[in-house]
Amino acid sequence: MRCPICKKPSVEAHKPFCSKRCAEVDLG
Repeated sequence: MRCPICKKPSVEAHKPFCSKRCAEVDLG
């Protein structure tokens, strides 16, 4: 699965994102 923000592979700790940063970007 890939991060919907930057398309890098997602990681278990932050899925479906690759990092906390991309998760926060998704929230706005």
